[in-house]
Amino acid sequence: LTEESKNVLVLASDKGEQQNGAVDMAFMVHLENGSIANYTPVYPGGMTHPSQPEAAGTGVGGKMLLHDCLWDGVKPGMQYASEIVEYNTKMHADAVVIVYTDGIDAIIQSISPLKVDGVETNLSAEDIIRENDNSEQGLLTAIKVFSAFLEQLEATPVLQLDDLQVSS
Repeated sequence: LTEESKNVLVLASDKGEQQNGAVDMAFMVHLENGSIANYTPVYPGGMTHPSQPEAAGTGVGGKMLLHDCLWDGVKPGMQYASEIVEYNTKMHADAVVIVYTDGIDAIIQSISPLKVDGVETNLSAEDIIRENDNSEQGLLTAIKVFSAFLEQLEATPVLQLDDLQVSS
């Protein structure tokens, strides 16, 4: 991922919400030679898999939702997430990264203070990724906060995370 132009699908997930985590937000991060060139919020928004049925046990029925793609396991879930996003947005992911709330909190601590519109905030990962659950305005706020988080993360030279899953 450090060479050429690559897209990384970043899934923000809460491990406590479902057995392998539930996807609450997703961004496509475009890298140029390993540096973040831009990123696009791609979820939430009711995205479904083109053919995969919803996992048994979710009680939802119908096609698999991006939110529930990790239900049957992290590795297949990352593949499902990539397929769901590509089907719904036409954006291809060269790799998929899951950042759980514990990992996001560790990143927030490493780059703190987290600033949104120049104002220091005291938000947790759950505050950021679940903010989108309540309203369109909440979603816009969550996207703004997560975007500020990504910008500050890019400026941080070295991070060590124990709670990160990567698949390419």
